[in-house]
Amino acid sequence: MADRVGKWQLPAGSCDCHMHIIDRRFPFAQGALPLNREARVEDYRRLQARYGLQRAVVVQATYYGTDNSCVLESLREFGGTARGVVVVDGGASLETLRRFRAAGVQGIRCRMTDRAVVAWEDIPRLAKSAADLGWHIQLQMDGRRLHEREDMIRELPCDVVIEHSGKFMEPVDVSHPGLAALLRLLDTGRVWVKLSGIYNTSLSGPPLYADLENLTRTLVRHAPGHMVWASDWPFVLTADEDLPRVGDLIGAMLRWVPEQELRKKIFSDNPARLYKFL
Repeated sequence: MADRVGKWQLPAGSCDCHMHIIDRRFPFAQGALPLNREARVEDYRRLQARYGLQRAVVVQATYYGTDNSCVLESLREFGGTARGVVVVDGGASLETLRRFRAAGVQGIRCRMTDRAVVAWEDIPRLAKSAADLGWHIQLQMDGRRLHEREDMIRELPCDVVIEHSGKFMEPVDVSHPGLAALLRLLDTGRVWVKLSGIYNTSLSGPPLYADLENLTRTLVRHAPGHMVWASDWPFVLTADEDLPRVGDLIGAMLRWVPEQELRKKIFSDNPARLYKFL
């Protein structure tokens, strides 16, 4: 069955705020999981044309560890229509990070689930460097534990972008302490949420992902100016036979956010501010 976006049209300047490039010109890190498919810049450009996405944020994939060469080359190929988020270890120098910034990088990814590169105690130092550069820290963790890290996140000196709608590893009720912590963090004005990764956490599944509607609507209602949308293409940790359809992911978001003004914020205006496309 083909991808479906139906009758909807994305706002001008729409940005996919979390996608990956997998290019065999760049070797995988030692110990990386096997992956048989590629997802190159030219492949993603075809997806952009199909769905009306004009901008992208290339996020370092776990396969490359702390070697960000693929991200940097992708940014060069995309030109001014893309920004990057890199993965570095706790000892990354400010000089290295400044070089990344000149290439279009706007953030540091801290993936604190499996195969974490940095320790929790490294994050404040990285956040200080991010603040000096005008960047953000992009954080992935199981949202069900967010309340346990709330104080640390609140004290970071830079903006923080929470991946994958909080990545609650099962749909949670609005009374869940992890979601309550996320809403409080949004109230600081320095925390953002990527409305993404729903294919990973939904139990009801495609094409509607209905069990995540309430969570998404709650986040959008609470802080519409700090929500951005992302596909997570090409779904690198998902088996080939289970790959989601990008049209279903877009369609779910547009059903849950029917207001044109809010769609423009989530798909276009908010990413332009966060990633400095302005």
